Amino acid sequence: MPIDLIHVNWLYVAILSVFVFIAAWLGSIISLRNKVGGAIIAALLFAAVFVFWTHYPREGFPDALKTLPTSPK
Repeated sequence: MPIDLIHVNWLYVAILSVFVFIAAWLGSIISLRNKVGGAIIAALLFAAVFVFWTHYPREGFPDALKTLPTSPK
């Protein structure tokens, strides 16, 4: 079963990719270039940002961001 790229929410993918990049970059800086420590810190930072992004109310956000996936209510 191939992936239907038309139905992918590319804005959501781009936002999560930015979160992962920033988490990995900060993890690398905080851990002083230790690979395992950086990976652990990056995973924790991404988890925190993902939970915040998924559960934060988006009342003041632009319409494009309001329609992104959120937690079930």
